[in-house]
Amino acid sequence: MPFFNVKASLDQIVYEINENLYIYSISDLFDAANAEREHQNRKAVLLAINQAVRTQSDLKLPFLDADKLRKKANALLKVAKKKFVKRMYQKHGLFALDEIIKRYPNYDEEQIALDLIENPKKRIRKSKKYVPYTDARRVQIQKLGSQFRFADFKENEKEYHRACTTIAILQNALNRKEPIPLLVNLQQSSKVYYFKWNANYDLVKSFIKMANVKGKTHEDLQSAFKMANAIDNV
Repeated sequence: MPFFNVKASLDQIVYEINENLYIYSISDLFDAANAEREHQNRKAVLLAINQAVRTQSDLKLPFLDADKLRKKANALLKVAKKKFVKRMYQKHGLFALDEIIKRYPNYDEEQIALDLIENPKKRIRKSKKYVPYTDARRVQIQKLGSQFRFADFKENEKEYHRACTTIAILQNALNRKEPIPLLVNLQQSSKVYYFKWNANYDLVKSFIKMANVKGKTHEDLQSAFKMANAIDNV
């Protein structure tokens, strides 16, 4: 196709489409799109060719704006990245960063927190209903408290008093808003990671899971810890 060069800039391609689209067939445009996908795969260029196909099908000459195409392409790529990050986080938890950097090499722990933020405009107002606790200490208190419903648990004096003591300790730390200390022993090296007082239960659980993976180092955990805190502060 005369106008299409995989090394040409978006501005050059847009100029050629605006000036000479009438001499190209839809087949030419499809060939151009395939060539772009095989080489640079630039979103804005593909949008330009796609718009050219649509307008030619309607027998109308388009006037493409390179800046508008760039803006639209960036918005689409941003949405695609957010969707990918959310899928990886839902699937892998704190292990998600290892998968994300395979596609986005410069991605870091703080970016994942920003990409997980829900767009407030898309939130649907719902009637108020019971919302379960999600912070680590309250979840633990609820789990321990649920055992008191069983008669055989109350009859086990040792376990009963242990649960009562643990609940009292957790509640006292919760009231005082004390950080949650987590001691991790790796390769004869110990380190305490302090999560904020109301840290999310699933994040703490995911961090513990990562700490139990064979071969993990404190350097690996420090990255996961940073990411957990960033997500929890969203």
